[in-house]
Amino acid sequence: MAPFCFTELINKETNKKVPYNLRIQEYPHYFITHRHNFIEFSYVIKGIGSEVVNNKKHILEPGVFSLILPYQVHTLYSEPDNPITFYVGAISMESFFASTGIWSGLDSLLFKSQDEMPVYSLFQGDMDERMKTIFSIMLESFDSNNAWSELMFRAKLLEALVLFDRNRTEEDNLTVNIIKSSTDIKSDFWSIVYYVQTNYNENINLKKLSAEFHLSTSYISTSFKKHIGENYLDFLNGIRIQNACALLTSTNMTITDVGYEVGYESYAAFYRMFYKRMGISAKVYKDNNK
Repeated sequence: MAPFCFTELINKETNKKVPYNLRIQEYPHYFITHRHNFIEFSYVIKGIGSEVVNNKKHILEPGVFSLILPYQVHTLYSEPDNPITFYVGAISMESFFASTGIWSGLDSLLFKSQDEMPVYSLFQGDMDERMKTIFSIMLESFDSNNAWSELMFRAKLLEALVLFDRNRTEEDNLTVNIIKSSTDIKSDFWSIVYYVQTNYNENINLKKLSAEFHLSTSYISTSFKKHIGENYLDFLNGIRIQNACALLTSTNMTITDVGYEVGYESYAAFYRMFYKRMGISAKVYKDNNK
């Protein structure tokens, strides 16, 4: 599977965890295939390129808004002589699914079935100018310490997401009934993903998830393969090894303790899985990343 790019959303100035971020970025040519545990959104303001999300390719040009859900594998290509410049932002899953999530209730807008909903949409003319204005205000609000800056950021991001959802629906001639039919069960699936992401060190198998969310084991298993591209057990092990890497490089815990901390019942099981996922032993990884 593609590697994880980030584990947390961090403010580079304060080095503290944040629920969302936004910046303007330029890619001169190529961005390695990767995935991460947060929602990513972007809006192209100049340049030409392409993006591949879960093996589906689309063109990137000025006016294209893209939405990438957590753990979706994606790659970005940019023309060397006309590199892409775009706004790129992120929202943590905690913002939607935690009890104190600032975006609680908006999961039905974003977490729709990607089989029916395209992951990008092109804005042109007046709508392109409107989206650029929205993102300009969002970036100004994100960089501001004003008391109302967070509220303004959230209001403008919501406006951008609503316009994006309307635009992609009209482009694909999708009916409201089709959208609504997929929303509830889709949101349940992403609730499961968030649950695993936050409880990875526990003994959570498909039967436990089935009982917790009142969904069949076959539905849960199929959904992981369909929407994330790997089966549930591989996804769980990926989360565990990802967190093990963080512990190995940021703490003084022994390798054995790290294995137990992320959910493995024995050193041998941790050793085998770490080597399988990373291609090197946990000891070598720790020594190389001191």
